[in-house]
Amino acid sequence: AIAPTRLAKLASTLFPSSIGTPSQAIRAAKRGRILIDDNTASHAALVHEGSVLTLLPASASSSAAAAADSEAHAEAVRFTTSCVRAGLRVLYEDDGFAVVYKPAGVHTKPWGGMRAARTLEAALPAVLAAPAGRADVLCAPTAVHRLDCRVAGCLVVAKASGAAAFLSEEFRERRVAKLYRGLCVGRPGDLAEGEAMDVTSPIDGRAASTRLRVRRSVPHVQAGALTLVDLEPRTGRRHQ
Repeated sequence: AIAPTRLAKLASTLFPSSIGTPSQAIRAAKRGRILIDDNTASHAALVHEGSVLTLLPASASSSAAAAADSEAHAEAVRFTTSCVRAGLRVLYEDDGFAVVYKPAGVHTKPWGGMRAARTLEAALPAVLAAPAGRADVLCAPTAVHRLDCRVAGCLVVAKASGAAAFLSEEFRERRVAKLYRGLCVGRPGDLAEGEAMDVTSPIDGRAASTRLRVRRSVPHVQAGALTLVDLEPRTGRRHQ
C-alpha cells in the first residue's frame, strides 16, 4: 500500500514539465487546475492510493476558481475604496518613495495570520503611480515602518528597492524624528501647558521611553480635564 501524500508534493512529481515544484503546484491547485477524481481540491489535500490526478491547461481555469478570483478582486476594490473614504491619500510621491496618510482602523502590514488583502499595503497600488525609468522597481509599494491600527498619520512607503534600503537604514539608525499627537483624559502629571515629562514603561519586558509635552488642557465635566499632548518616542517598541 502507498501512504497518502499531499497533493502539492505529488503533483510536482507527476507533472514535472508543467509544475516542477511544490510551490508551483500550490498555485495551480488554488487556480483549480488540479483535480482529484475529477473534483477540485486544496493543495494540502491527501491523495490516496487509487485516486486519479488530472492537470488542466493553464487557460482552463475552473468556474469555481474564476468565481473566487472575481470575488477576490471585488473585495480588494471594496477595501481600497473604504480606505480612500476613510482618508487614505498621497501627501508626497516621486519614483523612489511616497508619503501617504494612513487612516485609523487599518493595519499597515499583515500580522498574526491576518489576510494581507486587508492591510493598507494592499491598497497602495491603487493610489500610487508606477515608477518610471528605474531598474529597481519593487513588485508592490512597501511600508518601511508601521503605524498601529488605531493610529492615523504619515506613512513612508518605498516604491524601489534602493529607496527601501535607504529609508529602512534611516529608521533603524533613528535619524527620522517621530511626533505623535494624542488626546488624554485628565491632565498627565498635573503638567501646565508647555511643560514636559518623560514617561517610561516596559513593553514586552523591555524599557520604553516617551517624551510627553502638554499643548493645551481644557476643563471637562466628567473627566476633570481633556489634554492635547505631543508624544516623542525615544525608543521604538511595538505599540509604544
